[in-house]
Amino acid sequence: QKQINATFDDARITDSKWRALQFEALRTSIMNADIPKDKLEAIRQQMLSIQARMSPKDDEKKFSKFRMRSSSNSEDLGWFSGAGLYESVQANPDKPETIEQGLKTVWASLFTEGAYVARQKANIDHRTVAMGVLIHPSYKYESNAAILTRPLSKDPKNPDPAMRVSVNYKNLSVTNPEKGALPEVIKVSLEGKYQETVLRQSNVKPGDRVLSPEQLQELRTLVQKVETQFPKGQPLDFEFKVVDGVIQVKQVRPYVPR
Repeated sequence: QKQINATFDDARITDSKWRALQFEALRTSIMNADIPKDKLEAIRQQMLSIQARMSPKDDEKKFSKFRMRSSSNSEDLGWFSGAGLYESVQANPDKPETIEQGLKTVWASLFTEGAYVARQKANIDHRTVAMGVLIHPSYKYESNAAILTRPLSKDPKNPDPAMRVSVNYKNLSVTNPEKGALPEVIKVSLEGKYQETVLRQSNVKPGDRVLSPEQLQELRTLVQKVETQFPKGQPLDFEFKVVDGVIQVKQVRPYVPR
C-alpha cells in the first residue's frame, strides 16, 4: 500500500511516461509477491471440489480449467461500469502454479494506463482501489449469453418491463461474434403473462432456436428472483452460460450505459 500511495501522491502522476514506469513497477511488485502456500492450496481444493460436483457425466465435456475474473471495488458502480478494464485469465487446479499466476495477474491489472484513465474520469481515488477475484468453471462446450433487463424503452413515460436475451452457440461471442456468427436475440416479458418475441434468429444454424421456450421461461423466473436483490426497476447486465441444458449464472451487475 505504501508503494501505491507514493505513486499516486507524487505530482509527476500527470506525466504519462513517468506513470507508465510506476505502473510497471507496481505490477512487478505484485507479480513477485509471496502468497501463503496454505492459502493457495485451500483455493485449489475448493476448485477441485467444484469440479467434482459440476462436471458433466460425459468425460469429453468435463472441464479442467477455471476462469479468474476481476471483482474490484472500482467497477460495477452506480455511475461507473468499469467493464473490460481488468484482466480475466484461466487457471487449472491440476497445475497449481496457474492459480498463483492467475491471482497475481488479475490483481496487477488494477495498475494499467487504461484503468487509470477510466477511474480518473470517474473521480475514483486510485489509492482506495482494491481487487478481489471471482473464480468460476470454464467450459469447453456451452451456449454463451447475455441479458439486458428493463427498461428497454428510453421513454420514461412508457418503460418496457422486459428483458432482451442475446445468446449464441457454444463459445461464440455475443458481443463480438466471430466471422459474422450472429447471436439469437429474443425479447421476453418480465411482468404479467409470459410473452416472447424473436427479434433475430441466429445465422449459425438457420431455422433452429438456441434457447428453447422452456429455457426462456426458466430464465425469466430466474431473472425475476435476481431482480429482488436490486432496487426496483434497476436495469441489469446479466451474463449466463447454458451447459448440458442447465442455465448457470456467471455474473449480474447494474447496467451502466457507456
